[in-house]
Amino acid sequence: RELTNAMRLAGKTDESQQFVLIMLNQRAEAQLALGNVAEALADTTEATRRHVQLETGAMAAGGSAARLWWTHSRMLRENGRQADAERALERAYDLLLQAVHSLGDSGLRRSVLHVVE
Repeated sequence: RELTNAMRLAGKTDESQQFVLIMLNQRAEAQLALGNVAEALADTTEATRRHVQLETGAMAAGGSAARLWWTHSRMLRENGRQADAERALERAYDLLLQAVHSLGDSGLRRSVLHVVE
């Protein structure tokens, strides 16, 4: 309920909408942990729909478009939608490569993929 209120109160700027994407993604992770796979998929479906509408690969506040689509891929797979999951995973990979290529420093580009959360 709190997320729904936060989403309603969020402004209409691209940056505030990107925070909504991050919140939806995090709620999907929580839903999956609780075993609510259909609700988790609903959240990532909404997040990826909004991401496409924003027409941007990058996200604000340290959010990762690649992670958003990777999470969506996982939720699709959990819901038995293998082909859709593969397409979402390909999108995540493409976005990850775009993010790496956008780094100006070659040392950062080499090291960024070595960092594991």
